[in-house]
Amino acid sequence: MDNIILIGFMGVGKSTIGSELAKKLSYIFIDSDQKIEEAAGMSIPDIFRIYGEKYFRRLEYKIIKDLVDMPRIVLATGGGAVMNRQLFDILMSKGTVINLEASLSTLYDRLKKSDNRPMLDHNDRKKRIEDLYRLRRPVYMKAHYTIDIDGKEVKDIVDEIVEVMFGREEENIVLK
Repeated sequence: MDNIILIGFMGVGKSTIGSELAKKLSYIFIDSDQKIEEAAGMSIPDIFRIYGEKYFRRLEYKIIKDLVDMPRIVLATGGGAVMNRQLFDILMSKGTVINLEASLSTLYDRLKKSDNRPMLDHNDRKKRIEDLYRLRRPVYMKAHYTIDIDGKEVKDIVDEIVEVMFGREEENIVLK
């Protein structure tokens, strides 16, 4: 299982952490949301607005399913990707799945002013975040590992993931 797959709630830092982790391990970093936007030729908010969530989820499934067959990748998934049970099972079988966990207060602070998150396009954003978090968290917690990110710097989170994955913390790991 070469691949590392980052899951967790929107705004938890999967893309930022994933990019740094990939650099440290000399892996390829892939952001599934970016690949979806490239495939659709439009932003995720536009996909939701024009085609709806159901279309987005089908596209997300197809793209992620293809991506995980690549070797030596760090894949940052969208926050809702794992709610597709079949996709979650594929992720669990194609790599080491790491849940990046944050408190509701941290998530709310990071997401309260975000305007490019269609799942948060709701009258009561705080309640929407809480509802989605409660719905998704039980699935996130089924990951191979969970890393709490609250109050930690990106570098420290990356080091913690490396230690969990490889049993050691090194400044420059090159796995060939």
